[in-house]
Amino acid sequence: MTVLAHARPPTVPPPLRGLRLEAAWDADAGQLFVWGRMDAPDERGSPARTASMEAVRADILGSKRGRAASRRLSFPRTKARVVPGVELAPLDCLAILPKLSKGNAKVGASLDAWASGARLALEFIARQRFVPALTRKGEQTSARWVPFLSDVRDAERVAILARSAPGSALLLSETDADPHDQVLDYVSALVDAGVRDACAGLVFRSPRSALPGTRHFVSTLVESSGALDIGERQASKLDAAVSLWNAPARKAPSGVCAAFRLDPPSGGQEPGIHVPGPRDLWTLSYHLQALDDPSLLVPASSAWADDEATRPTFTRRGVRDPQERLLEALGHAARLVPAVEKSLREAAPEGCILSAKDAERFFQDAAPALSEVGIRVLLPGLKPLEQALRARLKVKQTRRRTGKAGDAKFGAADVFEFEYSVALGDEDLSEAEFKALCDLRAPLVRVRGQWVALNPGDVEKARALWAQRRKKGTLLDALQATAADEVAGVPLEISLDGRASLDHLLAGTPRPNDAPASPPAGLNATLRPYQARGLAWLLTMRRLGVGALLADDMGLGKTVQVLALLQHAKEQRTTTQGPSLVVCPASVAGNWRREASRFTPGLRVLLHHGPDRGAPGEFARLARDHDLVITTYALLPRDIEQLKGVRWDTVILDEAQNVKNPAAKQARAARALPGAHRVAMTGTPVENHLGELWSIFQFLNPGYLGSSEAFREGLQVPIERYADLRAEARLRRLIEPFMLRRAKTDPGVAPDLPSKFEMKVHVNLTREQASLYEAVVRDGLARIDASEGLKRRGVVLATLTKLKQVCDHPAHFLSDGSALRERSGKLSRLVSMLEEALEEGGCALVFTQFREMGDLLRPYLEDRFGEEIPFLHGGTPRATRDEMVARFQADGGPRVFLLSLKAGGVGLNLTRASHVFHYDRWWNPAVEDQATDRAYRIGQRKNVQVCKLVCIGTIEERIDEMLEEKKGLAGRIVGTGERWITEMSTSDIKDLFALRPDAVSWDEGGA
Repeated sequence: MTVLAHARPPTVPPPLRGLRLEAAWDADAGQLFVWGRMDAPDERGSPARTASMEAVRADILGSKRGRAASRRLSFPRTKARVVPGVELAPLDCLAILPKLSKGNAKVGASLDAWASGARLALEFIARQRFVPALTRKGEQTSARWVPFLSDVRDAERVAILARSAPGSALLLSETDADPHDQVLDYVSALVDAGVRDACAGLVFRSPRSALPGTRHFVSTLVESSGALDIGERQASKLDAAVSLWNAPARKAPSGVCAAFRLDPPSGGQEPGIHVPGPRDLWTLSYHLQALDDPSLLVPASSAWADDEATRPTFTRRGVRDPQERLLEALGHAARLVPAVEKSLREAAPEGCILSAKDAERFFQDAAPALSEVGIRVLLPGLKPLEQALRARLKVKQTRRRTGKAGDAKFGAADVFEFEYSVALGDEDLSEAEFKALCDLRAPLVRVRGQWVALNPGDVEKARALWAQRRKKGTLLDALQATAADEVAGVPLEISLDGRASLDHLLAGTPRPNDAPASPPAGLNATLRPYQARGLAWLLTMRRLGVGALLADDMGLGKTVQVLALLQHAKEQRTTTQGPSLVVCPASVAGNWRREASRFTPGLRVLLHHGPDRGAPGEFARLARDHDLVITTYALLPRDIEQLKGVRWDTVILDEAQNVKNPAAKQARAARALPGAHRVAMTGTPVENHLGELWSIFQFLNPGYLGSSEAFREGLQVPIERYADLRAEARLRRLIEPFMLRRAKTDPGVAPDLPSKFEMKVHVNLTREQASLYEAVVRDGLARIDASEGLKRRGVVLATLTKLKQVCDHPAHFLSDGSALRERSGKLSRLVSMLEEALEEGGCALVFTQFREMGDLLRPYLEDRFGEEIPFLHGGTPRATRDEMVARFQADGGPRVFLLSLKAGGVGLNLTRASHVFHYDRWWNPAVEDQATDRAYRIGQRKNVQVCKLVCIGTIEERIDEMLEEKKGLAGRIVGTGERWITEMSTSDIKDLFALRPDAVSWDEGGA
């Protein structure tokens, strides 16, 4: 530590800070030129000070790809000059640019535009939207792969990219260069390089052709170079032939496109399923369709006539020769459909008649080929089976269970009948019709007058669905079935047959707006309306025999709602009903006993905690003599055999996030507890990742969300990694029946709750902190580079912890017992803000992640403010915690309460505080919000001011920025604590840890 403590402070900012990358496409060389530019002017005032080629490659591209080069660039308002940089070949662009973070401060606008072009090129390749083509530059003829632009959406994306590209992207082009041509040339070059790389080593079968150069053209498409060694005459003939073939695919659509409409035979309303017969004649009509308004369909007769009524339709869309547009499409279709070729013998063809066999061939072969080249195919009277097919599920209760109290009661084990049926459109298929449909081999069939297009995959979907014709299962099986998007890949429709309360549950609604339940007679409290509705919901879930997750915001009174449930159960108790069990953190066990004594004085409560909790052999008898037993998560695995020996009426997990790790001893013990009903309470059902939600539900309703592996593969990974909206919707439908969540901001929930104001308070490091910070970074990066695997993760986390300690205070990091004053920008700011808060008559909570920091803060703050400041941490005995909370809440008690985040962040009512300070950040918003809600909860009468201290230019600020970017996802997943940092690449960690120039206050005044 001596070396770190005496490291010299930084003097000169690193040379690459402020570096921004720009780029321009060199169409002649087929290279992207990338150069570095400094945001800040140099000492001569030049606004475009360039960086070295080494800086460009190492600092941002993070790759050794590319070749050192220089270009002469003409910047606005400055003289042209030679700029060093890197040349990237098209393959290098595909490998590097798509990975560049959009919005990265180091990526200039021009490079960002070319990165978007690289992503577009990759998409063309992935979707196989490319065709072979012949290109000619000067005397050189080449075989190239070029992107499809027949789809108006793809063409528009290229146009948008060209319009948005800044002028610096075209610095290497002539002043009159068309940006659209430049962008299209760039995207085409990348598509060609990517496809050619993917085809390396393949051998194409050369087609039989009398046209010279054809075989050479095809073989060159898979070679590293596309250059063709053919004469001018051969090149002209080959160019004409290839252009005629691929013109529809290469041409960007504009204005209107050709459209062929296939209409089935009329009549045929007889029941059953029929295949087309020889008398079934289909009509194929020719049209032009407006691209901006697909409903505008101009028949060929109007296009040939060029009449006054339709001419404005084309001229407004920039189409001067609609007849040519139609003839071009007909010429392409004539090579695929003989009937179309025959119709071209007429002067102004308007359509043709197809036999049943011709219609089948058109549907199977010609329609997909025409669509690929931008010719629309309309099938108004023909519905693909995949679109028409529907699965219908009828859920019906088949067994009723009657409780001894005489109330009809459903349970998780009650039996329901599921009956699946197949429908086409709105018509259910009979078994005979279904079998006939599966046995058909024709691509076009008529079902009760509706023409339907079949393919083998759709038929197999229907066959798999019919195999599930009738099934039976439990209530949980019914809920799983009704939450499904589809069955066997077919959209699902559901009809329910049960009592009203069951129908609501199966429909996936938690019913929070039902009529409030009347409070039990023995409840010594007035329930707020939303709390009474919560009690009604809990009673419904109890009656149905399924587990319930009460996930109201912190401070909305989850405890009183559950106590009301237990009181109601006691008043309705039968002789066979046992006691209930609450498992909670040790810090709130006393609070549960006090709340029960206050709100439900008729409940006999046993606190099973501490060394004097009684002999193991007496526990079962003691428990049966009480209505409610309270124990802690720490004791749960230790006393699990005693706890399993009691048949609990209701098992309640408070702060249920404590069982978020399904493999932990606490979670396994909780799942082993026997109970007729289960309730989980937490304001943060997902702290870090969706696997925690699975663990809670595995306690509530075992097996309902499937195995952990199936849940991860089917829901967790698609939602967290790929933002799969369908998977997210399905998970929401699965959990909503069992979860009741209300937020303080919801209308009608807590109208009398005051406002909460959150702010980030950014502070500078002192010079001593900056010196230590950079020394820790150097030492940590060296050790990270020299380690791997689990050891590397450990080094990353250790370095992270040290950096956080440095940001808190040098004495915290050094652990040398030295004085605190004048050494930490964060401590200085905390003291000044506390002074303001106390002068206004307020009280404050100060949270820190580290107990060691709390031990430093307590005497320092007591000395500054001349009064006692209690410190609650993980080692505080339960009785002392309760006494601390009571004294702080009492009038005249301490005005500042210091707490460790994990020990004091849950289960405490500290509403006397109107200010909350997060001295150091626990980089999980859910955990921080839990702590904040110790003050911002029911009972708070003042507005609450929340301050989160962040050190400028350090890892604290960078991770805070990352969390802000994740706010949209924070309701579902925010990252696994700090562990995700360990998975970063070394270059990303360097960027994360690096100290920025603005971190230090060079004219600091100290703390």
